Amino acid sequence: NVYKGLLQLRNTPLYAEAFTTGNISRSLSGAFKWITLNSSAGKVVVVGNIDVVPQSGSVTFPTGGTWYEYLKAPATFNATGGPQNFNLQPGEYHVYISSSVVLPVTLVSFSGKAEDNYNRLLWQVEQEQNLSHYELERSIDGQNFVFNARVTATGSRSYEVRDADVNQSPVYFYRLKKVDSDGRFSYSATVKLNRVIKSLSMNAMPNPFNSVLKVTIGSAVKEIATLVLTDLSGRQLQRQVVTLQPGANLVEIAEAGKFAAGSYLLTLKSAQQNSTK
Repeated sequence: NVYKGLLQLRNTPLYAEAFTTGNISRSLSGAFKWITLNSSAGKVVVVGNIDVVPQSGSVTFPTGGTWYEYLKAPATFNATGGPQNFNLQPGEYHVYISSSVVLPVTLVSFSGKAEDNYNRLLWQVEQEQNLSHYELERSIDGQNFVFNARVTATGSRSYEVRDADVNQSPVYFYRLKKVDSDGRFSYSATVKLNRVIKSLSMNAMPNPFNSVLKVTIGSAVKEIATLVLTDLSGRQLQRQVVTLQPGANLVEIAEAGKFAAGSYLLTLKSAQQNSTK
């Protein structure tokens, strides 16, 4: 998160000059260290103690006046323009900037749990400023994601969404899209949830398909099943016998890319039941 925040600061137009052509001063010889980046626009001051015991030192800010803590909760520091002393605990450091910049929201955690009748998705955040909303996206193959839910950013640290439409597949993938007020966005890592399979289920992705049709089949028991692909007139185009294991099964129909554009029916036949998509 620290690296992410510093990269964000470096890419902020106000501070680009400070990181590229600004004047750099530093003192790195002792355990108490400081660096200043000074430009005509944004200015940055970093102080830190890399020791395992408290350390003290002084640094002169490029200009006097109000400075802002960047990596921590909103806080200000009054610079005099002359040498100022700092007493820092072991490992303590600060990044001060001359003009306030909103630090992007930090996603502390994103997790999920498969409940009896729904999937529960939860996430925790920090520094939720200038954020518009979250968009939860869902997939059954881990590649093709679709919109699932929108949650307005309210300033809360914790959020939860319950996805009750969970009868299509034995496995679901989720990711979280964080959308800023200016439209910029970023994604979380993907969460995979496996559901307890009580009956036979089938889903086909992507739909519409192009070159390869992937079929996810959930089975509660080991059994033999048959996949039959037909056109709307009932003409059989593909027939495939598959051995299903308990849990999620993935079957690919590579020949699907040879079919003409149109609508097709995919039927799964087993001793338990028949299912058609």
